[in-house]
Amino acid sequence: MILGLLWSVPVGLWPIHERRIYIALMKQRLKANLPACGRALFILLKIGATLNVVEMILLLKELLQEEALSLTLALGSNKMDMFTKVFECNTEDDTKRLATCFGKIVKRGDIFALYGTLGAGKSTFARYFIQSLTDATEVPSPTFTLVQSYDTDNFSIFHYDMYRLKSPEEAYELGIEEAFFTGVNLIEWPEKIGYLLPRNIWKIDISTKGTSRYFSVCVGDTEKYQRLESIAHDYE
Repeated sequence: MILGLLWSVPVGLWPIHERRIYIALMKQRLKANLPACGRALFILLKIGATLNVVEMILLLKELLQEEALSLTLALGSNKMDMFTKVFECNTEDDTKRLATCFGKIVKRGDIFALYGTLGAGKSTFARYFIQSLTDATEVPSPTFTLVQSYDTDNFSIFHYDMYRLKSPEEAYELGIEEAFFTGVNLIEWPEKIGYLLPRNIWKIDISTKGTSRYFSVCVGDTEKYQRLESIAHDYE
């Protein structure tokens, strides 16, 4: 099984920082929410595996559960296609309706990276999304708290504002290791966490023209694309 997975991992398919991966595996994190095997899976899912990384992981396999290792290699072995749709919102009600459509198809583990300039509508979209799934009447922007959480019957929603981070590693203090796997995540200023941002996510670029907002939504697998098609159909 492992040999077959190793054969499927192309060398140098994705750029990586091997030293950072080594640190992520070996450095003790008193506030981490996952054991060493969980941190290994977390890091490799973010950047994809290369042969050098796999060799290193095999050397450290006493730290890993075999199931986690197999899953890591399997999920990091293939380059993803990209699918994009653009939604036009001419009114505030349109933005609310679009966010509600996203709320209808969301699944545990989804990560929505919200890109856009200051005032583009990242926090507005996040607020409507959260309100469509919870009974929250107030959804403040996490500008100073950096993260706000909300509970639903099936998962927790984590709303991040990464603007004030000075380095990607500071995001560990916000509990992203567990949240990225067990919750639904809305991330404003995702570029601030750099290489820690997962690859297989919902990338939403928000731009404005006049009084209209444009949401360019990009996903990287067919399962998410099917849900994106469902959003487009529901939004029409």
